[in-house]
Amino acid sequence: MATQADMKALKGVKEEYEYGFHDEEKPVFKAERGLTHATIDQISDHKNEPQWMRDFRHQALDIFSPSPCRAGALTSAGSTLTRFSTT
Repeated sequence: MATQADMKALKGVKEEYEYGFHDEEKPVFKAERGLTHATIDQISDHKNEPQWMRDFRHQALDIFSPSPCRAGALTSAGSTLTRFSTT
């Protein structure tokens, strides 16, 4: 929480950025919603990854997915994973 000294130092600082500069989001690839083996294949195909990398990613998903507490986190995080960018 900001102290009185902080508030005094910040007085006059604008809340919004006034110059309008921003980077547009331009995904180079749009994956299916969620994180699944099919999504891994789509991304690997797009990146022309070697088979060993694809296998590694599949193994990592298998290790991560079975845990109940982590699977819930994966579901909520994976449900918003829809874009892939190479930059």
